[in-house]
Amino acid sequence: MKEPANDKTCSQPTEVCFARSVADTLAEEPTLEAVTIDAAHEKISVATLGRTDVDQLAARLTVKFRNAKSADLGHACSMLSGKADCAVCGTPLSEQDRKRITVRQHGDAMTIARVTCPTAPKFWRWRDFPFPKISPRSIELEEDDHHADEWKWQLVAAVLCGALGLAGVAAPGPVMLLPNHASWIDWLFLLVCLDDDWRFVTAKEVAEISFVHRFLVINRFTFPIETASPYAVKRMAEFLQNGGKLVLFPEGRLSRTGCLMKLFEGTGFLLFKTNARVITCYLRGVDRLLFSPNPNRKELFPTVTAHFQGPLSPPQLTGLSAIRTRQRLTRWLQDAMMQQHFAVEMSLAPTSVLGEMVRSASRWPANVVLQDVSRKKLTFRRLLAGAAALAERWRVLLTDPSPRIGILLPNANAVPLTLLSLWSVGRVPAIFNFSTGVPTMLACAR
Repeated sequence: MKEPANDKTCSQPTEVCFARSVADTLAEEPTLEAVTIDAAHEKISVATLGRTDVDQLAARLTVKFRNAKSADLGHACSMLSGKADCAVCGTPLSEQDRKRITVRQHGDAMTIARVTCPTAPKFWRWRDFPFPKISPRSIELEEDDHHADEWKWQLVAAVLCGALGLAGVAAPGPVMLLPNHASWIDWLFLLVCLDDDWRFVTAKEVAEISFVHRFLVINRFTFPIETASPYAVKRMAEFLQNGGKLVLFPEGRLSRTGCLMKLFEGTGFLLFKTNARVITCYLRGVDRLLFSPNPNRKELFPTVTAHFQGPLSPPQLTGLSAIRTRQRLTRWLQDAMMQQHFAVEMSLAPTSVLGEMVRSASRWPANVVLQDVSRKKLTFRRLLAGAAALAERWRVLLTDPSPRIGILLPNANAVPLTLLSLWSVGRVPAIFNFSTGVPTMLACAR
């Protein structure tokens, strides 16, 4: 019997191979798109998309670089030693690693990027870091950079790029597009992103209200069904089994809270019968539209973005009854949509309480947000103004380099104001509860 050959592609530790380290960083950092190594000019360039914590990203890459640079000569990464070709390394990337990333050589430099659509690099923002000491600095772009909110339009264009490429909207059927449903015009935002072979599931009963409803419900872009008919799901299943593409709102009604509501099990039944792939879509900002029947505050022209994920293949469940399988698939779909909502909000929303307060204050500065037992009210504007004024005093008074600051105040408006002011100067406030007694507070302080 022949002995198995040693796999050299897997023998080099990730910390030593800079290419594998970058691949791991791409998987962990959703905003990082590519890294370019230019050993001839001693420069590292990174491409990001959307809002990015540059300092944190630079720190991570610095650690990866130092680990690879400090390796012994027998295991040093070839890219850091001036060789602009990963294939000449004694331990080149394995086939599994190359499926996660693309490695391109241009001149003396080499770019490691995540697998993406061809138009995505147009929206990347490049930053250069000196080699080997990494200190981030921004470089000018060829595009117009006069407007502070230019990144928002680039993000919208990148989302459309993902909708037409990575998200699989152009993928062959059977496939279902399942978005959240928070306003009466959700279909309009989806219509501009889809091809003509997609069909929106509509209710025939709505067409009887007026000729306008009939025009919107029954046309070449829709798949009208009778919601009360037991054959409605059967017709949709037959359409999918023939390679069709359906847009279906799995909640079955408009959200009354602005968030994702319970999904009807009819969607799980379609997955069970057709094994169709799924593309989930998160319409962010539609709950702020005037046409959205939820208690959230409305805006005349809110920012609405569409975020696509997939196509996803439903799990293969065996040994279960039809009812249990339908329930499991419906729960799997709801978990996938909830995870997508959470990931999008975490990537686009502010990363701190102070940042969220500033964003809300820019929208509704005159809103009353605080009121204590003395009936004193504070609006967003007064709260942030007081926090800014108090923060200026902290910069003068707090000379101790320790970041932790103890707070012992009554339960009034002064507490959140003090917290915001300390956060703005980079301090870590710790609130003491006087009801625990002096010994307990002293122990906590020590």
